[in-house]
Amino acid sequence: MPLIGIMGNSGITGIYLAITYPIGFYLLLNSNTIHKIIFGILLLPIILTIFLTDSRNGILSVLTCSILIYCNNSNSFIEYIKKINLKQSIIFAPIIILLSIFSLYNLINHRKDSVDGRILIYKITTNMIFNRPISGFGYNTFYSIYPEYQMTYFKKNPDSKYIKFADNTKYGFNEILQIGAEYGIIGIILTFVFTIYLFTIKNEKNKFIVSPVKYTILSIFLLSLFSYPLRRVETLLTITTFTGILASFDKRFLLSFNRTHHKLIIISLAICYFEIINTTINRNYAYTIWQESKKTSIPDKEKLLIYNSIEDKLKYDTLFLYDYAVILSNCNKNEESNIYFEKVLKHMNTSFIWILKGNNYKNTNNFNNAQNCYIHAFKMVPNRIFPLYQLMLLYKEYNKKNEMIKTAKLIKDFKIKIPSYTTLKIKEEANEIISIYNK
Repeated sequence: MPLIGIMGNSGITGIYLAITYPIGFYLLLNSNTIHKIIFGILLLPIILTIFLTDSRNGILSVLTCSILIYCNNSNSFIEYIKKINLKQSIIFAPIIILLSIFSLYNLINHRKDSVDGRILIYKITTNMIFNRPISGFGYNTFYSIYPEYQMTYFKKNPDSKYIKFADNTKYGFNEILQIGAEYGIIGIILTFVFTIYLFTIKNEKNKFIVSPVKYTILSIFLLSLFSYPLRRVETLLTITTFTGILASFDKRFLLSFNRTHHKLIIISLAICYFEIINTTINRNYAYTIWQESKKTSIPDKEKLLIYNSIEDKLKYDTLFLYDYAVILSNCNKNEESNIYFEKVLKHMNTSFIWILKGNNYKNTNNFNNAQNCYIHAFKMVPNRIFPLYQLMLLYKEYNKKNEMIKTAKLIKDFKIKIPSYTTLKIKEEANEIISIYNK
């Protein structure tokens, strides 16, 4: 089992360490003996932890950056390269290429299911880009739009081998593709332009700061090809810090302001600062109340009163709106609950939300909408049995015998990816319905 770390995600822990690794390795190669020992001692647990997290992306980044940093900063290696003749090149080049291919092959096949799952995500995300190639779907829309495209993909490819890898996908596992889906080709071009700009920054006077930070930017780029470092606060804060440090050493684009401009800028920043602080304090107070109410075992009606009092402060927090919708449903305010679920779906689209919407419709005797929600949930993630189970119960409640038996047979023949007590009980109930009603 991989090491998870304090971030609650082994992959993110590996990514975070991989981002910081190039600085340590660069300083290791460009310092005196005592400092080499110190940096070596510091790097050893970082490397060990990356391997323990089982983060293939982190391992690939560390290996690539290590090779590049060593090749560019080891004088003995550079001198050796200069002495290599054509005959030696012909011998060593194929060996290095074969070793690289072999290493990549083993790294990829280490967790083949994970790779296949990402291939599915890349296919569907590419379809999203082709449908909105110029400007994309907009900021933070991937989580809400992707599931609908996944549903369309499986509708066109019902026998796809990737069905078992479908999930309620939140990230694109490739920052370039996700930027393309949300911001189109314009976003991709601007990202590459900014990245190239960072790599072209030169400052010989501060070489020992600029060079290692550049390798960190390279590490971020490599990690972005197979993961989502820009989507987590922990890694994004580190990335922003390093990017700012590197940009501060660029002397090509300097803006000059007179005294009046300085005053206007300072006043504007001060107003923005105090407004942000005020908003943050108010929101933090409401957020604390929300989190504390979640932990306490008070009745749902009391929770609803609390949620009503803080809704205005947290009306843009998707997870709060989700909890609010659930509490409304628990208090039999089903129609109001679905209004909030609709708000949630604009930012977070999962099969379970559609099931909850279906339950609300069922509780208000709206059979058609309930049925549509359960079917929608199943088509979004067709390897999940629970939407079918809810559909079967709906047909049973409305005495639709033929549809109920048909759905029960689907459940009976359903291939469970990871069997559990719940899925076994669902199959038992389906078999019981078939044995009683299919006569």
